[in-house]
Amino acid sequence: MANSSAIGFGLRPIRAYGNGYESMGLGEYPVAASSDAMFFQDLIVQAATGFVTVGIAGTENILGSLNGVFFTDANTSKPTFANHLLAANAASDIVALVNDNPLQQYEVRSNNAGASAQADVGATADIAYTAGSTSNFVSRCTLNDSTITTGVQQLKIIGVSRDPENKDLTAANVVWRVIINQSVFEDHQRSIRYAKTTKKTTNQNHNSGGLAFNNTINKTNSEINQGISCFSNGRIDIVKTESGKGVRLTQER
Repeated sequence: MANSSAIGFGLRPIRAYGNGYESMGLGEYPVAASSDAMFFQDLIVQAATGFVTVGIAGTENILGSLNGVFFTDANTSKPTFANHLLAANAASDIVALVNDNPLQQYEVRSNNAGASAQADVGATADIAYTAGSTSNFVSRCTLNDSTITTGVQQLKIIGVSRDPENKDLTAANVVWRVIINQSVFEDHQRSIRYAKTTKKTTNQNHNSGGLAFNNTINKTNSEINQGISCFSNGRIDIVKTESGKGVRLTQER
């Protein structure tokens, strides 16, 4: 069955990742007067100015998707809520309300005019930015299928939509479930690193399936689990290195 539409709707929040308490709360962030237009469910990013703005393809420091804005209307002097922000808005107190949970899951439509693949789950991709609708002010952003890779990009694909009208991988414009991969709060593409210690640190394999931990090198999660599972007679510490957090394995003598 064909998917219901080819039109993007931005990033639509559905639920939080995992099984923790889900408040569905919104973060409040200042927006500069006469900023770029923002539409409902647009990607919102932290700018170097200290304000937030709309995200386009390749933009990092992502907060989440826009739920709406609050400001004092210049014509009526009344507090106003809207699901979008026009670029001409010169109010000095604009606040963006953002779905900013770094574990928030979203649905986003693919711009792929052909079939997609289950193998794309686990990969990353950037958005394809299109200005939102001027009739309902909803985002028109989509997931850019041509950018799907295993590298570091804006979104991480975690599954296919559960909507029966939008989950057909054999048809165009499937809807994916994603999380923010380049979040301001939690970078889901971050690697874990191993650091040397001042004590006697293991520099040989432990058991037949062990790993050498004597150098500071990138490891995958599966390699981490393999190495830790076969490590004995020592201590495992989470440490801070020049490049970020790391795992320190110290063999006691």
